Amino acid sequence: MHPAANFEDLLKAVAARDIAAFRKLYDVTLARLSLVARLITGDATLTDDVLQIAYFKIWEKAPQFDPQRGSSIGWLLRICRNTAIDEVRKQRLALSRETNDFSDCAVDEGFADDRPGDWLGRLPPEQADALLSVYELGLTHAELADKLKLPLGTVKSRVRRALIAAREFAQ
Repeated sequence: MHPAANFEDLLKAVAARDIAAFRKLYDVTLARLSLVARLITGDATLTDDVLQIAYFKIWEKAPQFDPQRGSSIGWLLRICRNTAIDEVRKQRLALSRETNDFSDCAVDEGFADDRPGDWLGRLPPEQADALLSVYELGLTHAELADKLKLPLGTVKSRVRRALIAAREFAQ
C-alpha cells in the first residue's frame, strides 16, 4: 500500500503515475464515488460504466489537480458527478433516437401533426444532434458548446439551421 494518508497526497502520487497510489485512491474512494454515480444513474450497470470512465479521467487528469482551487475529494466527486450526468444524457439521447417518439417535445405548433422523428433523419447529423441536445436533453447552447468543444456561435447556428429546415419539412 502507498504510504500517503490523504486524498491530496494520493492525487499527487497518481499525477506522478504511481500505480500503487492509484490503487489506494481507488480503494479509499470507491464507496463515495459509487454512491454518487448510483444516485445519478439509478442503474447498477450504468454505475459501473460511469466509475470506469471516471477513474480513467482521474488517472488522466490527476496532474491538473490544483489544491488551491478546491479539495481533493471535491475534485474527485465532481469528475464522477459530471461523468454520470454525461452518461445518463448519452443514454437518453440514444433511447430517443431508437424510439423516434418525440411527440411530446414539439418545437413549434407546426409540428403538431408531424412526428419529429419523420423529419429529424433528413437533417445533417450535426444539426440533428444539436437540436436533440437542446430540446430533448435540455442542454443550454453554452453547455452544448462546451461539451462539443465548439464555439458558442457555431452551436447556435446549428440549432437555428435545424429549426429552419424542420419548419420547411413541416410545411
